[in-house]
Amino acid sequence: MNKTKTPHRAPVEDKRSSDSASNFHLVLGAGGSKAILASTGAIAAFELCGWNDWETIGGVSGGSVPAALYAHGTRAKELVWLAHSTDFSELIKPKVGWFRRIWAICRKYRYEITLPEKGIYDPEPLRRFINISVPRWPDNLWTLSTDRQLNQVVFTAEGAHRYLAEAAFGQPMIQEPSCVGSAVAASCAIPGIVDATHFNEEPLFDGALSHEGQCAILPPQRHFGAEPNRIIALDVGEEDIKKKPFVRMLLRLTCVISACGPEEAAHPSEEEHGIILIEPRIQRFHGLKFLLDDLDKWTAIIAGFSATIDTLERHGLVDREGSPRAFELYDLLKKIPFEDQSRGDCVECIEDLFKQFDVY
Repeated sequence: MNKTKTPHRAPVEDKRSSDSASNFHLVLGAGGSKAILASTGAIAAFELCGWNDWETIGGVSGGSVPAALYAHGTRAKELVWLAHSTDFSELIKPKVGWFRRIWAICRKYRYEITLPEKGIYDPEPLRRFINISVPRWPDNLWTLSTDRQLNQVVFTAEGAHRYLAEAAFGQPMIQEPSCVGSAVAASCAIPGIVDATHFNEEPLFDGALSHEGQCAILPPQRHFGAEPNRIIALDVGEEDIKKKPFVRMLLRLTCVISACGPEEAAHPSEEEHGIILIEPRIQRFHGLKFLLDDLDKWTAIIAGFSATIDTLERHGLVDREGSPRAFELYDLLKKIPFEDQSRGDCVECIEDLFKQFDVY
């Protein structure tokens, strides 16, 4: 079994075990813009709680973007600023007009079966952004893609390994680190939406397409030997918009006579898998919306922050006495009168709070 060399350990004691070494593995799951923003909020919560080092940091699809930056050493203050100030729509370059983009999104489930290598967006701006921000592969970073058979392809500092669904060990594909931008682009390559990324003349697709779905918890176990109770995973869940009858009809429009992928992906659970699961719920927008206003972004960041504090406290990993600043910000964010203030006033209030606690 391959293991990366990770000299650091998280400084927070796991109160569930007396012999804790606090060697936790972080998994940031898929979900497009929602995953990027919620993961950023979670990282701010971890930092205020004193969790600054991890055994491994992994990212799936949209979660691979903050995972790469975080593993490189980018701290919460800069991550929150980047998430707030970056126009996500500029990270993927549209190649077609609006009508063809809408049609491609309607065919998303069909594309999950046919796996076209070309999509409606070129990920080159994303690849370039990550390569500039993360010029070398961090020792404890991993990202996840899938091949044409939807096997997991795990990229690490040691190269890339292919894992069959039931296999305990991976098959080496690449024996040296890939450029981080290409690995992240491959993890985000939604078939028919974002172009596939080629490695060794083989197209690789979205990491959320594997049998584990949006939040893969097997890579840290199979590749790094992680125990399930040492895995902290963030999963933004299914899109609420898909529950609307008209949207559901559009998404299934091309599946009447053709095979399509499942409407809902697999998701991990604490009860079944024995992990620690953070589940922020973001309802203001869907994950494939990349042009977002300030309040949309801040509410998603807050959702990730608050859900992380809730989860860590529920598992006895943090408390108010040990992490007073994290809980103080948590309480203040709960008191923001979103219904009684204008959007602009809400944004100003949120920004002031995050600046006050030095995470923006």
